[in-house]
Amino acid sequence: MAKKMTYIAQVRMKLIMSVFSLAAAITSLGYVTYAWFQAQKSQNLELMSVAIEEGLTYSLKYFLGNGEEGYPSPSLSSVDQNVTVTNYGTNFQPVATNFHEMGIPMKQPSYRLTYALEVYSQEVSYNQNIEITLASFNAPGSSINYDNATDEAITLATAIDIYTTVIDGGLTNAEITTLASAFVEADIPSSDRFDGTEGAKSLASSPLLANSGEQSRIFLITLEFSGHPSTFYDFDHDEGVLNFFNLSTNGNSNVYQDLSFTMNNIVISKSPTD
Repeated sequence: MAKKMTYIAQVRMKLIMSVFSLAAAITSLGYVTYAWFQAQKSQNLELMSVAIEEGLTYSLKYFLGNGEEGYPSPSLSSVDQNVTVTNYGTNFQPVATNFHEMGIPMKQPSYRLTYALEVYSQEVSYNQNIEITLASFNAPGSSINYDNATDEAITLATAIDIYTTVIDGGLTNAEITTLASAFVEADIPSSDRFDGTEGAKSLASSPLLANSGEQSRIFLITLEFSGHPSTFYDFDHDEGVLNFFNLSTNGNSNVYQDLSFTMNNIVISKSPTD
């Protein structure tokens, strides 16, 4: 325990997340930008849009437990109190139009932020799926820190995990609360939907049943700045101003300082079932 707290003290830097903003006149979300800084906030915000298919609408809500610095993973041994969902209807609130202007600093590795993307569908005439896809992201490489094995600049994408779950919006608030609480309280809420590589990433899907009237789904999305040793880097050597590191469980997360990760585009669509 003492050793873990020493590590946490060494890397107690900030991951700044300027989160989702709803655009007023078009069907798009504003932008999501992550940037981890020691003592400052990011001013470099990137556009993030949401494309949504005809016949679908959405609402974005944020988890009050996010607070001002995110909340700790249940597996993180620290003095910080774990959070839970006690009432979905009150614990998740619609984002304000200027929500993106308020950067939320991730306190340290193994901290999370959770959002609810509520999607509503008109009646469909045949069985379909709602698909949530991260179409593109941006993770600029470090200007000085490089991966020794690949000779490529280190990016924050290596240390980003995205967890999702789907809840039927037609359930009672009590039933939704129970499912949301189980997701938020889990050490590993679900399979990590983001592997750090380029290309579109399927975040979640849920079936729509034919001739069942209007249907809704709640997609809970948790973003974590990973504190897993598999994301650690250990110094190897330098070449002038460039530093080279090896992925190593003996390292730490310091190489991610000042890097950013931006979700550029999310697509909400429908597809036929198999």
